Amino acid sequence: GGDAETVRRGWHVCRRGRTDIPAADRRGSLRDGHLGPWPMDGTQRRSPDSIIMANSSNSPSGDWYAAVEDATVSDIGMRRFNNQDAYAVVMTDDQQQWRRRGHLFVVADGMGAHAAGEHASRLAVESIPETYRRLVDPPSNEPTETTQASGATNVVEPLGVAGAIEQSIVETNLMIHFQGHARPDRLGMGTTCSVLLLVPEGAVVAHVGDSRVYRLRHGQIAQLTFDHSLVWEMMAANGMTEDQIPPSVPKNVITRSLGPNPRVDVDLEGPFPVQLGDKYLLCSDGLTGLVQDAEIGALLAVTPVAEAAQTLVDLAKLRGGNDNITVIAVQVGPRPAGDVESPHAGVKDRAAGAFAMLALASLPALCILGTVWGLPLRRCGLLPL
Repeated sequence: GGDAETVRRGWHVCRRGRTDIPAADRRGSLRDGHLGPWPMDGTQRRSPDSIIMANSSNSPSGDWYAAVEDATVSDIGMRRFNNQDAYAVVMTDDQQQWRRRGHLFVVADGMGAHAAGEHASRLAVESIPETYRRLVDPPSNEPTETTQASGATNVVEPLGVAGAIEQSIVETNLMIHFQGHARPDRLGMGTTCSVLLLVPEGAVVAHVGDSRVYRLRHGQIAQLTFDHSLVWEMMAANGMTEDQIPPSVPKNVITRSLGPNPRVDVDLEGPFPVQLGDKYLLCSDGLTGLVQDAEIGALLAVTPVAEAAQTLVDLAKLRGGNDNITVIAVQVGPRPAGDVESPHAGVKDRAAGAFAMLALASLPALCILGTVWGLPLRRCGLLPL
């Protein structure tokens, strides 16, 4: 649509813009070179100190930092008057910088009346990368200051990537909280945030809220984040599936976000081992509320990241587009020669992806036929009521 904002894409270009799983399974082993698929209902939380880091020589290649392709699409959707989603993509310029701080991807989904949510999400995607770089890469590797929820500052030694990204989100939360209380029209504003770091140790994920991070490997789609939503918290607490949640429970209520409170708990996951050919996807709930995980995986599996990002946004809009939609798709290099996909997932996912693409291409013709013949597509379940 005309309101879509598509970010230029390319190779290595600087841009901006579930119950408990055993710890060993969640962290994986960089020596094994693979991990997953993971259960979708993990609720385990870990502090930065408990995240295991490994030597970068165990990565798929010492030079894969330069073989990262990404594409971003952010769209206002079909029913909103402004786009409260925001994003940032920060790629390092050389291998030395990458070994210190890696590549950074952020998606934020703002909440608040008028332009408050838009302001909150913009603050998040501006502050998190800036604060992260200051903490993980201080001048001359000297001690630096961090801000606490009380407003006091502490002098700490340089942090690793996991501690730095967590502290960056904590400080950003405090800034959004203070700004939200400085003006009546911004009171209570907030935002989700999901962060993906691609570093020599692997893929590190940090998040607050219900924006998601996925990974596709060998045709298997895995959600790497836990939704901080009322529905997911009920599922985790009661051992229920989403189908068992009563219809009266609202699906858009989140239990954690940046801004409303001076303190926030940040979920950290990883580092997950990285393989050449892995694809990652960060998105706001404007996508996941209308497009299923299997559909996301099928499209990612059969299309380049730029086409996948745009097609997923288009699909969400065709199904109503009742919220802003933001997608960042990332691929770590091409699949290595001789690497064979799972015999079960590969064929099925390629077929499903081809079917999804055919269905999308056929929708305009179906809409015309539906108008001419008077056959409402809503009865077929292709469009919302």
